[in-house]
Amino acid sequence: MPILPSSSAKTTSALRANNFRDRRYLLFSVLAWVVMGLLVWKVMLPRFELFRSYQSELKKQQSDLSTLQSRIAFLDQFNTEEYQQLRAQIHSLLPSSKPFLISMYSLQKLADQTGVRFVGISVSPGLVSTDEASLNTQKRREEVSKLALEITLMGTAEQVQTYIGEMQKIAPVFDLEKIELGSGKSSKTSIGKTIEGVNTEKESSESGKVFLSKLTVSAFYMDTIPELTGDTLPILRAELNDFAKTLRSVKEIVNMNEILQALEASQSAGKENPFER
Repeated sequence: MPILPSSSAKTTSALRANNFRDRRYLLFSVLAWVVMGLLVWKVMLPRFELFRSYQSELKKQQSDLSTLQSRIAFLDQFNTEEYQQLRAQIHSLLPSSKPFLISMYSLQKLADQTGVRFVGISVSPGLVSTDEASLNTQKRREEVSKLALEITLMGTAEQVQTYIGEMQKIAPVFDLEKIELGSGKSSKTSIGKTIEGVNTEKESSESGKVFLSKLTVSAFYMDTIPELTGDTLPILRAELNDFAKTLRSVKEIVNMNEILQALEASQSAGKENPFER
């Protein structure tokens, strides 16, 4: 008669089978998690970073597109003709090169109009073509510069005073720096410039005499005046502001505030200038 296994032996065998199955499932689960982690690390994370970089680049491109669209809209509303007229007006006041010939012509013509005799003129050329001048070219490129002139006139004190007053109304822009009055061979008397004009205390007492007068003046010019491009609009307004500050002591030439307001109005028509961002 065969011997049947006891119930305890069957139970032990079943437990062993269950433990083996559970361990196998646990091993498969661990392997699955490891494989998933490797996939996330090797595949998903790089793709996620790439997606983020694309998203950032897309935002940048959208911002650039918005800026370009605003600039196009700005230029569509820009009054080109008014700007060119304004630039021509400024150019007449600020020549782009040293205005020796035009200054000599204007001063000679003014002498004929006021009745004084134009005896002579001398000029201080400033920087010439040297290594030092080359080094300073870029620095001086966008600055308002001066051409120093010394004018010799002959006329009465009243004529000289009239000449000085009218000189501040012609182009290019002149700034009176020094006046020297003399009579014949007598010693010259130096009279400093004032904001309102010439000190006439000496002149009034000798109004009938003819003086040999020397005037030291400066003619203003700018090496470069911007052409009509979007990037140069802010540059022009900055140069006009600097020009207005430089010429704040010059009377009866032009109202620079009106020019600046006209430029502002012609640029934006009340809207923000996108080229200044």
